[in-house]
Amino acid sequence: RHGRKLSHVQFGKRPYLQDEYASSAFTSYFDESLKKQSIAPESAILFSELLLSKQSSGEFFELEPFNYMLGPSMEIMIQSGARFPPCMRKVDSMPSDQRYICLHTMTQNPVIDITDPRLLNSTCSLSTICGMTTFHQYRVPDQTYRLLSPLFIHTGLVHLSINIALLFMLGSRIEQKINTLRFTLLFLGSGVFGHALGANLSPPTTPFLGCSSSLFGLMGFLYVDLILNWKQ
Repeated sequence: RHGRKLSHVQFGKRPYLQDEYASSAFTSYFDESLKKQSIAPESAILFSELLLSKQSSGEFFELEPFNYMLGPSMEIMIQSGARFPPCMRKVDSMPSDQRYICLHTMTQNPVIDITDPRLLNSTCSLSTICGMTTFHQYRVPDQTYRLLSPLFIHTGLVHLSINIALLFMLGSRIEQKINTLRFTLLFLGSGVFGHALGANLSPPTTPFLGCSSSLFGLMGFLYVDLILNWKQ
């Protein structure tokens, strides 16, 4: 699991003006990329994230501050489905009934005075910042699928390559031993449980993403198998 602090954003609250719902353009990018390319889901999703980053900031990779994983900013990760508790449940440090400075505003000008009256027309609801799907109930964060979606999202090319290499090394052996269905349940179950635990223990406004929790679950399986079959 990889987590990085928001680069361009210190979420500044503004008085509530008018709520709006605007889901991320990530969904359309993802659909198109899957139609045009027969590649692994993780690679297709990362490609979609880079396209969204290019559209919103003019850069495929985050350059300031530099993303050493060679990927987009964490703002893009949030709108792509990273584990971000304020989008999943009520968080005291980021209430859903407040207005926040829009991410694209911070990207264009990292140094912003939140008392500037010009920002009154540049504020966004929490639902807009989260992207993906809209909240089903008015101002009630409910994107619980973010316990699953981070397993397929990565910080960048380096992060993706490392996870794919480890998954190939560990997964091929385990899948041969317990069959594909059980392997899938082990991978997803470990990943969801790991992100559920992290969502309750980690800083609530720090996004996390990656399938490291699933990889640790696979490692745990191998250790248990080694202990049970030590004498064999």
